[in-house]
Amino acid sequence: MPILALNDIYKRFGTHVALHNVSLTVEAGQVVAIIGRSGSGKTTLLRCINGLEIPDSGEIVFDGRRVEPSRTGLRALRREIGIVFQSFNLFPHLSVERNITLGPTVGLGLPLAEAKRRAREVLSQVDLEDKIAAVPLQLSGGQQQRVAIARSLDCLHAPGSSLGDRTPFSTIYRARYGRVGQLHRCRSSGELGRARVAARLLRP
Repeated sequence: MPILALNDIYKRFGTHVALHNVSLTVEAGQVVAIIGRSGSGKTTLLRCINGLEIPDSGEIVFDGRRVEPSRTGLRALRREIGIVFQSFNLFPHLSVERNITLGPTVGLGLPLAEAKRRAREVLSQVDLEDKIAAVPLQLSGGQQQRVAIARSLDCLHAPGSSLGDRTPFSTIYRARYGRVGQLHRCRSSGELGRARVAARLLRP
């Protein structure tokens, strides 16, 4: 059974049709990418999967459960699916550490001490442990992106999936497995667990 299934997803904004009956499946451990020209609906599809946009019609099934567009259903979904935004969406007034620990402590009830330990661990994986007390304005654009990736890596401590909007996921795999070339070994040994990024080749 696929970890993620989209069936006839349709989404429009006014007269503009962003997604027209998109269907796809993603298997556990599969690493795939959405490719298409600007404005073809890539970001909209990711936002629908994460519940940030609600499709006008169609069905999304994650881990065997139909995603319900209720507040409770969407909160449960977001505990399982992390997302790295194209614009990073870091909180400018919070430290790097708090940007990473906020979700696990507030959303999942993780003890702060454990969240801080995990934050330091994932920051070391993207070579930013020395920036743990910095705020986003003190970081370069590339460093901010790596903080957003670290935040997604922290989500992946637990079984779950990750979506990236124009994110260099090779950075994630270098951080977690040393080099991208080891990806096949990790996939076959089950280290990747669930899917890490939605989904396949889309052409407008």
